[in-house]
Amino acid sequence: MRSLVALSFIGLAAAGPSAPVYSCPNGFTLTGKACTRQTQTAATLFCATGLLQGNQCLTPAQRGSECPAGSTPTGAGCSIQETVPAERFCPPNTHDIGGECQTYSVTGIVEICARGTLVGGQCEITESIAALTQKNCPLGYEEAKGGCWKHAQMDCTPPHAGKRMLAGKGDAPRYVPQPAKLSVTSKQCEVKLEAPQFAVTTCPGGMEHVGNQCVTKTYEPTTIECSLGAPHLCFPAQTTPGNFRCPAGFQLQGELCTKNVSVPKNSFCPAGTVAHGQACMAPAPAQLRCAAGGTLSGEVCLTQETVEPTVQVTVTCQGKNCYRH
Repeated sequence: MRSLVALSFIGLAAAGPSAPVYSCPNGFTLTGKACTRQTQTAATLFCATGLLQGNQCLTPAQRGSECPAGSTPTGAGCSIQETVPAERFCPPNTHDIGGECQTYSVTGIVEICARGTLVGGQCEITESIAALTQKNCPLGYEEAKGGCWKHAQMDCTPPHAGKRMLAGKGDAPRYVPQPAKLSVTSKQCEVKLEAPQFAVTTCPGGMEHVGNQCVTKTYEPTTIECSLGAPHLCFPAQTTPGNFRCPAGFQLQGELCTKNVSVPKNSFCPAGTVAHGQACMAPAPAQLRCAAGGTLSGEVCLTQETVEPTVQVTVTCQGKNCYRH
């Protein structure tokens, strides 16, 4: 608050003060004896409860839940019925033949071989080819003109007087008597030696060498035949009803196995709510408010500011008699 008094000294005659004059600063309006002005600011949004999101207030809401399609409510959850075909089986001492449980005896069954010979419950099939024969020469000999030959250097000195060496077969030279006038001492002679060829027989890989043959053996299963004629004559049978059974956890219902399987409910946000992360929120318009001292008007806040006016009073004086009222 402020107050200014302006004094004027006019003439010498004493007089009373004039009526006060009130004035306001720029922008203010004189209202009575006060200076006022109105300011305008934007109102702010707020939520009395919930979370402000844009121009809405989001309040946590309860999620809804329902059972998935094909399931039924069970207690606090849901269940769905699982169905599988029952397993058909025959009672002990019976056999499943063509979908029927039968007791039977076996008679007149024989094992035969479509080819080969029955050996130890299998059909043994023997195939043979002639063994491959190849003639070879001993080590160090070479084949020539149907024989085996090699050249060797040998001492020509006769080991016995009156004999001389002739080319001979085999590894040992032959000596014959020689004329008395012929004398050979410490001489080397070249001799051509002959050796017989020898035969080698071989078989291809996987075949066994038997005599002059190469043999391989394979085995096939036997064929079952009824020696009595028609097959059913060897299997006299009596039909009995079959039984059904279910896997663990299932219950037998006729020829089907059923069990109830628990499934969780599907959760969702009910109508009128929106998903916000993992939660459901109920939206509501946000409210407008003003700071302390403000008044809401539409979407703006009006604030009234008041200050003291300037007061001007004119006083006249005579001599020293001045008065201030």
